Amino acid sequence: MKKGSTSPEKWITRFCTKCGVSFQRLRSKARRAPCIYCSDGCRLAAINELNFGDGNPRWNGGRTWHALGYAWVLIPNHPYADKQGHVLEHRLIAEKALGRHLPIEHPVHHADLDPSQNANSNLVICEDQAYHALLHARTNQVRRGAIPGLTKWCSGCDSVKPIEEFGMESARWDGRNAACLVCKRTTSNRRYHRRIRQTPEAVIATKEIHAGEPAK
Repeated sequence: MKKGSTSPEKWITRFCTKCGVSFQRLRSKARRAPCIYCSDGCRLAAINELNFGDGNPRWNGGRTWHALGYAWVLIPNHPYADKQGHVLEHRLIAEKALGRHLPIEHPVHHADLDPSQNANSNLVICEDQAYHALLHARTNQVRRGAIPGLTKWCSGCDSVKPIEEFGMESARWDGRNAACLVCKRTTSNRRYHRRIRQTPEAVIATKEIHAGEPAK
């Protein structure tokens, strides 16, 4: 019986449909509205459960889209789901083809570089992120008309040239510079002259030219 009550007949005992705890409500209130929850916390929790997943009238199968074009699927019990319970759709398709879960360190590459195209024929399971980056670099070269190993697209002059016209650089995916030797030399000369112009001697000489007399 609640504090301040003088007549036990005014109260009725109910059981919460959410947590199962017994609670008391006034008979007059119980007649006006159904009392099936012991607290607002249980009521809100039950409403959230009813509105979650296929219980929500706006349910679309749990599929949503990322700003970059990737499709996400709601699978909260997946071992590699994010904090919201979503998993990338193309990884789920790759896992279905493998018959097991795919560890997160194995990226899945889109052969046509379109993240929305998740057909089996368009997906490549990579051994690591380095191999994934290699596939992207080769695909970008082919799209610009280059033949990997024979020709290469130059990022400086925006043209395809023989592979021999590119300097060596071990850090690159193909061991060659991104720019050809001519563009690389031009860029180096520009940087050299820019540094020369910024030396104290160059600043003094510039003042003398503009003033028409030696600078003090």
